Amino acid sequence: MARKQWTAKRHNTTNNLRVLRALRRWSQEELAERMGYPSKFKYWQIENEERAPTKAEVKKLVRLFRCTAEEIFPTVTRPRLAS
Repeated sequence: MARKQWTAKRHNTTNNLRVLRALRRWSQEELAERMGYPSKFKYWQIENEERAPTKAEVKKLVRLFRCTAEEIFPTVTRPRLAS
């Protein structure tokens, strides 16, 4: 049985985390530490859209980047209803 891929298409989101992090010249390890994670893996999952962030994680990111949640996660596609 093939393993399911968790991708942006699966979550129907996209994010600007990589761009915002690069503008501040922070590594994934540094940002993970700023968020209170013991390693970069949890942060990497969010940046690479392997999992959706929790509300608490979004609040931390908003505080760290000093921007809105919409600037970090600008595109959230919703399925269209059948007519």
